[in-house]
Amino acid sequence: MRQNIYVVDGSTTIRNLYSAVLESVGYRVKCFKTGESCYKALNFEIPDLIIMGAELPDTECVELSTRIKSQPEFILLPIVVVSSIRSMELKQRCFQAGVTDFILKNCTQAFLLERVKNILQRKETMQFNQHLAGQRFNVLIAEDSASLLALYGVMLEQLGCFPILCSNGKEAWEELQKHDDIDLILTDVEMPIMDGIEFNHLVRSASEYDQVPLIVVTQHDQEELLCELLSSGASDFITKPFSHEELRARIGSHLRTRFLYKEQLRLNRELQEANTYLEDRVRERTQELYDANIETITKLALACDYKDKDTANHIDRVKLYSEELGRAVGLSSEVIKRLGYSSMMHDVGKITTPDHILNKPGPLDDQEWVEMRNHSAAGARVLGGSAFFNMARDIALYHHEKVDGTGYPKGLKGDEIPLAARIVAVVDVFDALVSKRSYKEPWSTEQAVTELQRIAGVHLDKRLVEIFILMLESGQLDYIRSKYPEHEVADDHF
Repeated sequence: MRQNIYVVDGSTTIRNLYSAVLESVGYRVKCFKTGESCYKALNFEIPDLIIMGAELPDTECVELSTRIKSQPEFILLPIVVVSSIRSMELKQRCFQAGVTDFILKNCTQAFLLERVKNILQRKETMQFNQHLAGQRFNVLIAEDSASLLALYGVMLEQLGCFPILCSNGKEAWEELQKHDDIDLILTDVEMPIMDGIEFNHLVRSASEYDQVPLIVVTQHDQEELLCELLSSGASDFITKPFSHEELRARIGSHLRTRFLYKEQLRLNRELQEANTYLEDRVRERTQELYDANIETITKLALACDYKDKDTANHIDRVKLYSEELGRAVGLSSEVIKRLGYSSMMHDVGKITTPDHILNKPGPLDDQEWVEMRNHSAAGARVLGGSAFFNMARDIALYHHEKVDGTGYPKGLKGDEIPLAARIVAVVDVFDALVSKRSYKEPWSTEQAVTELQRIAGVHLDKRLVEIFILMLESGQLDYIRSKYPEHEVADDHF
């Protein structure tokens, strides 16, 4: 996001110059001639920085800065005063009024841009540190000096941290294993029982602490040892003697990094939870759509069979026979599932066939056969263009094709006929043969098998017939007619 800078100065030339320079590096600039117009604009938005001329037409910079800084919401708003005169007294008054920086108007453009950049970076750091102030960090300290240990404890508490103080590396290692929420480790090098070198090695040997920053405290004359520690996993170092400000800065820097790492983990968890929720909702919705489509299939199939004076058991038997044969030829579980529910729609087109033809007790004449054969194409039309019904459309349209090319509606041959349609053709013919019809008694399984063998390779797929017969002879299909027996008589012309 582009940072917003207000420029307030009585000189049109200065306003235009500063606007051009700042906008050339990507800042968004608003210019004001008077202090009052600038102050009123603050009611609508708070800029990232104000550059203010020392001499304004309606006020002077100290008065305007004091007025701005008196409002709590503007306390952290940086103000840079640009003066045409070098006055230490004015400079001190500006700083007392809360001004962030004081520069001269005859400075170079590069100098101005560098000061603006540094001020805005410090502002971002300050805002981030304020955000961190609301966090509670656990810092593990290993230091054998009681006075230094006490100093670390006080400084860390001032930074809003919870210090865990240990007098040597062994004690620190034991404390580390008790906690799973250590955010930073600070260790001296020279300690009794276990020194910082061994402690650093133990920490970096345990993968669960890979992301925990570790700062080592060394002497000025330990450069070789320092290189060894850094190469073995230490994150940073500080040398004795050190200033409090330096220590605070180092600790703050690593805690910011640790905070961002933990925030990334939190956001990743939330994202994963959101993804899981959405996946569950998609899965539920997909199942709902699947169930609705299956219900549609069942109702259409039942309507067709009732119109044909048959029971629902025929379509249920065809479904199970198709699934078993599909499994025997090596289809995947998902394809077998689709084959099962799609097979129930094989004669759905008979809904469009006139009742006097569909239920005629005797043989059909030529014209009636033309009408009867139309049910294949009609079934495909009934099922429409939904991808869910792709296999069902193939079955409805092509299950009356014959492998020798004499079938209908398109006279397809052999493998030109979709596999699903060839499977349903085998089981549909078999179930019709062994079922009682108004024009015939049911055939025995042996008679039906003989008929299947006779028409294999002519009407039906020979390989599928052979597999189906082996399944019949093994008895693995006996459960189907036991589960769905015949109860009513109906016509069927296959």
